[in-house]
Amino acid sequence: MDMAGSDGDDPVMIRIREWFAASDWTLQTLGERMGYGADTARKSAHQFMRTKNPTIMLLRRFSEASGIPLPELVTDAKPKKGKSRPLGELVEEKKKGRG
Repeated sequence: MDMAGSDGDDPVMIRIREWFAASDWTLQTLGERMGYGADTARKSAHQFMRTKNPTIMLLRRFSEASGIPLPELVTDAKPKKGKSRPLGELVEEKKKGRG
């Protein structure tokens, strides 16, 4: 499935899709970690990943599931030193199995 961003997508969804592509998670895993039941997890995660403009509720669910702080997801500015880690660093940790 192509989850690449297109014009009109909120930048947060582009970052989320990049994170997901770098992770070893399946849509089922993402959906279950976002709180959906096993029978609807894959479909719910698929719909979330195709969202162009997510609700705050969905972003909170994703934040909790992925361990990425919500402010890190929604800000375009670089975090101040010591406040939070860059999303790219979290992706690298995820790739190495530490996330």
